[in-house]
Amino acid sequence: MCFQHYEIVADVGNVVEVRHKGNVSKVLVMDEKNFNNYSRGVSFSCLGGDFSRSPVSICLPSEGKWHVLVDLPENGTVETPLVKVI
Repeated sequence: MCFQHYEIVADVGNVVEVRHKGNVSKVLVMDEKNFNNYSRGVSFSCLGGDFSRSPVSICLPSEGKWHVLVDLPENGTVETPLVKVI
C-alpha cells in the first residue's frame, strides 16, 4: 500500500480540497478508527474514491481529526498534492 498521508482538523461542513498533477487513483478521507483499519488491511469506511481530475473536493460530515490519503498509482507519477481545508 503506497499512499501519502495528511492529518487535518476540521469543523462540520468544511471541505477538504486536494489539488494534484499527474494520475491519482484514489483520494480517501476517514476518521481515526477507519484509518487504523485501513492501515491494518481490514474493512473500513471512507469518503472519496477514484478521481482522475483535480481538484477533488470532499465535504466533511462532522468535526474533528481526519486522515486524507492519496493513493499513488502503480505505474504513474504524482507530484506532492496540495491538501487544504476550506
